[in-house]
Amino acid sequence: MTAHDGCEVPDLLSKGRIDVLLLDLQMPGMNGWEVMRQLRAKTTIPRSGDEPLRVPKVVVLSGRNEDETAAFVRRLGADAYLTKPSWGDQIIATVRGVLNN
Repeated sequence: MTAHDGCEVPDLLSKGRIDVLLLDLQMPGMNGWEVMRQLRAKTTIPRSGDEPLRVPKVVVLSGRNEDETAAFVRRLGADAYLTKPSWGDQIIATVRGVLNN
């Protein structure tokens, strides 16, 4: 599934099981920082019926190649941080790694 901006992420999470969220920090509407805060707070993710709240693993992709940014998104709950450009093999290996942890 694809979200065109951060505002669509909570709706996507309510539609089905998502194991990994690839998240850009710079998005229109709600940016990746706010998506991370909401995932951490677990307050705006809709759920249906008695289904337990399930927060996916998060891999952040960003053009910001700064150690401070990587450290901060990890404190917000990101499972991995990749800088752009990231190539398919690198993304796949990272996703496999976070799913196996």
